[in-house]
Amino acid sequence: MNLDSPCVARGGNMDDPLAQDWDRFVSDGPSKHVEQLLAWGEARRQDGWTAHQVVHQEEGRIAGAALILIRQFHKVLRVGYLCKGPLLGNAKGPDWLRAAKGIVLKLKDFAKRQRLFCLIVEPPYFSDELHVLLRTCGFSPHLKQLPPSGLAKGTLLIDLRPSEEELLMGMRRSTRSALRKAGATQVISRIGGKADVDLLWDLMIELCRRRGATPNISSPKVMHAVWDRFNASDRARIDVLEMSGQPLAALMTFCIGSWAIPWRIGWSGAEPRISPEKILYWAVIRDLRMNGATTFDFNWVDPDEADAVRAGRDVPESTAKGVTKFKMGFGGEIVRLQETLDYFPNPLARVALRWGGSSLLESRAFAKLARRISGLRKRHSPD
Repeated sequence: MNLDSPCVARGGNMDDPLAQDWDRFVSDGPSKHVEQLLAWGEARRQDGWTAHQVVHQEEGRIAGAALILIRQFHKVLRVGYLCKGPLLGNAKGPDWLRAAKGIVLKLKDFAKRQRLFCLIVEPPYFSDELHVLLRTCGFSPHLKQLPPSGLAKGTLLIDLRPSEEELLMGMRRSTRSALRKAGATQVISRIGGKADVDLLWDLMIELCRRRGATPNISSPKVMHAVWDRFNASDRARIDVLEMSGQPLAALMTFCIGSWAIPWRIGWSGAEPRISPEKILYWAVIRDLRMNGATTFDFNWVDPDEADAVRAGRDVPESTAKGVTKFKMGFGGEIVRLQETLDYFPNPLARVALRWGGSSLLESRAFAKLARRISGLRKRHSPD
């Protein structure tokens, strides 16, 4: 496996042995991350990224893996973004440590060989030990002046193994009441397809408009690319909620092994009295559960907001205000994520940022550059 070769025309091509081995490794891990599947790298080419595979092998098998997106800004500035990686499979004890050290060394070597200005690493779930290792190997806390923005601080995981009634009883009373009342309405949910991608885009844009938020998907072309790559391997579905034949809401969900990850939702704003978003999420959760899913990963919550909600305090003002509270209504467990880290392969850059970092990053020139590279925004937005 070539360390420096872009993963081009591999995502979604399940006849490719490399794609099968890589995606099987990603899917079999303790947590499932869409951003490490080859299909994700393929789809992000629409945004001007190239995806590169960094792998650590032991006895001919993948022991550590990282899919890194690279984009060049301002002609000379190359930035790498590793979202929810590196992954280390199910190894434990000495085997885990050996694999972890191996992949971290390869990440550093990759950043140098690619002449990156910075490699930004957003660790996977449940990665406390990995985070410590990265810090000891020269990775530093992410500088807030650098992209990406909107980094996830936490997620909400719902265990789908209990009975449907137990899931309902684990919800907030208002959420449970809205779902039970939905049975008296004329809404229906249906499985959609490629023809509904544009519908989802339009509904998402309308939802963002009402929230006063900016979508971080650049165009419908990107959404179509994501659908095409993931649907080719049966890892994506679109569900549409309708009333009297008119679409109210739509949701695209990724399915990886026994995990389901809602990615983007849209709502027209019609019929707010029946809570269309809640009805659609629950319809999807029920169907996924009946088809073998065991975990529903809501993918983006703010743990600080969750603490405020639990304590009955005011939720901090933000464009995401209320999103965490909404998702908490479905029950589940809040998981706080490890902080994002930066690695600067150029030793001169490390020294400059260590000794003059604050003044450099707060300068007008850097602020202008940061705006120019704002395309490196986090692919998550609060849904």
